[in-house]
Amino acid sequence: MTVTEIEFEQVFRAAGGALQLVMLLARDAGLRRETIWNITAANCNFETRMLSGKTKNNASYLVPMTKRLYERLLFVCSMTNDAQESLLETFNPRRKKPCYSRMGNWLLEAKKRAGVTTQWGFHDLRRTAARALYERTRDLRKVQRFLSHANVQQSCWYLGASGIDLAPEDLETPCQPQPKKQTA
Repeated sequence: MTVTEIEFEQVFRAAGGALQLVMLLARDAGLRRETIWNITAANCNFETRMLSGKTKNNASYLVPMTKRLYERLLFVCSMTNDAQESLLETFNPRRKKPCYSRMGNWLLEAKKRAGVTTQWGFHDLRRTAARALYERTRDLRKVQRFLSHANVQQSCWYLGASGIDLAPEDLETPCQPQPKKQTA
């Protein structure tokens, strides 16, 4: 399932600061809930506007920040005590990460306040991001890199009906590693 822009905004506006950050990291950066739970200021490069780190199965992610995500991350990172502190800790007066399942409860509560009854969760925001990227670029390899998937077949699952124009050779072509940008 994908999440419409209007529903995202309705819930986003009803959400607290921590949930807003989680929602943006899921939708705009395509990160998994566990990765979001562990993200720190050290994962944020504000000069290059990139997020990087490790995710499921020790896979690496490197994704650009949207303008909205950049602004939110900059604000939250300015409140951290150190670069290794989970960003979600900054929202807790005791500086502890919320219980992992608490994030899901935040979403349910915000959806209720917003009057949104459609059944969707954080992974649906990730799927929404993948499908939007594919619709904009028609590049399955970009979607694969965005989602940090080892196999392109994993990424195809996220595309659903959007991926029907795929040819068998699209699935057999090896993924080319993204060249590293030279820094001056």
